[in-house]
Amino acid sequence: MGVLIGNKIFVQGGYTSVLNNVPGPATNEMIVLPIDQSFQLSNPPYEADSGTMPGSPAVLGQANFFGGYNNSGFYMFGGQISNSSGRVEISTLYMFNTTHYNWTVNPQTTGQWPEPRDSASGISHLATGDGYIFGGEPQVSGSSWLFNTTWRLQYGNSWSEVGGSAPGGGRQSHAVAMLSDGRMVILGGSDGAGNSIPLTEVLVFDTNSGTYTSMNATLSGSNPVPRLAHTVVSTYDDKVIVHGGDGGNGKFLSDIAVLDMKQTNLAWTVPTTTGTAPSGRLAHTAIMVGTQMFIMYGQTGASSLDNGVYALDTAGWAWQTNYTPKNLNYTNTGILPAPAPGSDQPSTQNSGDGIDNTNGSNGNTSSSGGGKGSNGGGGNGGGKTNTSAIIGGSVGGVALVLILAALAAFAWLRNRKRKGEPQKTSVYPLPGTDSHRAYFSNNAYDSAPPYYQQNAPWNNGQKTSISLHNDSSGEFASNPTSNNNTSHPLPVPMSNPTAFHHDAAAQKPNTPIEFQKPNAGD
Repeated sequence: MGVLIGNKIFVQGGYTSVLNNVPGPATNEMIVLPIDQSFQLSNPPYEADSGTMPGSPAVLGQANFFGGYNNSGFYMFGGQISNSSGRVEISTLYMFNTTHYNWTVNPQTTGQWPEPRDSASGISHLATGDGYIFGGEPQVSGSSWLFNTTWRLQYGNSWSEVGGSAPGGGRQSHAVAMLSDGRMVILGGSDGAGNSIPLTEVLVFDTNSGTYTSMNATLSGSNPVPRLAHTVVSTYDDKVIVHGGDGGNGKFLSDIAVLDMKQTNLAWTVPTTTGTAPSGRLAHTAIMVGTQMFIMYGQTGASSLDNGVYALDTAGWAWQTNYTPKNLNYTNTGILPAPAPGSDQPSTQNSGDGIDNTNGSNGNTSSSGGGKGSNGGGGNGGGKTNTSAIIGGSVGGVALVLILAALAAFAWLRNRKRKGEPQKTSVYPLPGTDSHRAYFSNNAYDSAPPYYQQNAPWNNGQKTSISLHNDSSGEFASNPTSNNNTSHPLPVPMSNPTAFHHDAAAQKPNTPIEFQKPNAGD
C-alpha cells in the first residue's frame, strides 16, 4: 500500500474497518508523510494534501511500485474493487503523479497487459526505473492455481512478461525485496496447493538476466515461521528484513528476522530489539527510510486495526519514539540532478522514459519528451535525445530565432502564472553525494491481501465488534486498548461504508485452511 518517492512516503488504499477478519470497504484515501524532517512518531506531520483526491481508486490487494520519469510515478496494478456482485479482481493500472498530485487510469502502454489478479507483489529497480510484479491470485472463481511469472513495466509505459515460469509454482500474499544488484528476493506466502511456504525457501529472480534461482536458508531455531501478508524490506548492504504477518490460527506476528543476501550460505538471524515494538499485525506497510524501517498501519486483531507509525533504527535495532532522518541517501529514489531554482525541467533526461500528463498522449505537457511537468510515466515516446538539441540541429536562421522567441514568451507567461499558484515539493534527490544510490529500490512492500481467516479458528466462533472508533473530530483512530497501539488520528475521515459493498469473496482453494476467509454464503 505504500511507496517511498523522493522525500515522501505515499500510502494509498487498503481498508479502514474489519469484522471477524472480513475487511470493510476499500478506502480511496492517499496519505502523504514527509520524511526529511524530524517528528514525534505519535504525531506524524501528514501533508495537508492527504485525504481523498480526485480520481483516487478504492482498491484492496494491489501491487505497488514507483517508476516513470525520475522514478516520480506511483504505480498500482490489479487488486480488488467492489461492484454490485461483490469484490472482483482487476487488471487496471493506476499512476499517481507525485509532482503535480493527480491520477491517470490505464496510461497508454505497449505490450500485452498482465491478467487480473490480487495479492501479487510489486517492487522497483531504481537504476532502470522498471517496476516488477510477481505472482498473485487469478480472477477465475474457484481456481486452484496461482500466477508464477514476473511482469515488468519498463519506463512506466511498456509491459512484458520476463523470465518464464518460476520454480515451485506461483505464490500469493508473499513479499519481495530488491537487492542492489537487481535481484528480487521473494519470500513466504502460499502456493497453489494451499501450503504456506517456509522461509527456508528463498526464491530469487535476477532482473538483469531474467533467471530464477531457488536458494535455501537455515532458520534461527524455528524462526522465522511461515507467514502470509507480511512485509520485507532491503537495506543498503543487501540484508532483507522480514516483519510480522499472518502466522495462521489467529497469530498476528510481530517478530523481526534478517537474512544477509551477500553470504554464500544463507542463514536467518533474529536480532534483539530495544524500545517499544508495535503489536503483531498483518497487511501492513513497511518502508526502508535511510537506515530506519518504518512500520505503518495494519490489522492487529480479528476485528481491530492500528493507524500508528513506528520506526526501527536498524543500526542498533532500537524502536524509536522520535524520528530523526538518517542516511537518506541510501534510499533516495531520484536519479537526476536537482533542477536549478525556478526551473521546471532538469538539464538531463532519463533514458527512454517519455511521459505525459494525460492517458499516454506524448508531448501534451509543460515539458517536452518527459519533463518534470509530466505525469510520472505512461507516455509513449520520450527518448534519450535532449529536446533542445533537436531544435538546434534541425532549424536555423530566422526560424530558430522565432522558435526561441516563442518558447521564451511561453516560459515567461507560464512562470508568471505560476508565481501565484501553490507549488508541490520537488521529488528530486536530496542534496549531497550518494555513492550508493545507483541501484537502490524504494523497499516498499505493498500488497494488502484481501484474503481473511475463518471465524472459528480466530474467535472460537464468537462474533466480535469492530475495535475502531471515531474521535471527537470524526477522524479515524485505532483501538486505544490494543497492545502497544497508540491512537494516531489521521488528517482524513474514514471512508463512507455505504459507498462500497461489504460482500465476502468466495474462498479460493489455494489458501491454507488456517488462512481462509469466510465463504460468501456464510
